[in-house]
Amino acid sequence: MRKVMRKARVRIESSDSPFNWYANKIGEEFDVIIPANDKASYVVDDSNHRLIQHIHREDAVIIDDGNNRSTEDLIASLASEVAQLKRDVRRLEENTKTFAETATEADYKAGQALMSLRMGNVGKDGGK
Repeated sequence: MRKVMRKARVRIESSDSPFNWYANKIGEEFDVIIPANDKASYVVDDSNHRLIQHIHREDAVIIDDGNNRSTEDLIASLASEVAQLKRDVRRLEENTKTFAETATEADYKAGQALMSLRMGNVGKDGGK
């Protein structure tokens, strides 16, 4: 499953630097956007201001990720993805077989052409 940005709510638990904008906001909660990159900071989702504020992942804990999907929805989604992956694997296996057959046939034809050339040269230069 491809990772995408998503929204969540986080609580500031610590600040690794007294210079972080949230250093004096321990315990406060913020709506953030979680980037797909697992190492990137959370981005505060505050469209009222034109500032972009980041919160280091290690300084906050997710308290609500807005993911209200039921277990059944998750299972259905995973089943669908597994089915697609199985189709992809079958298609790749078929392509691999076709490639192997084509390579074998090309190798056989190349061998025939080489033998034909050798046989033609033998007749021309007196049996050498």
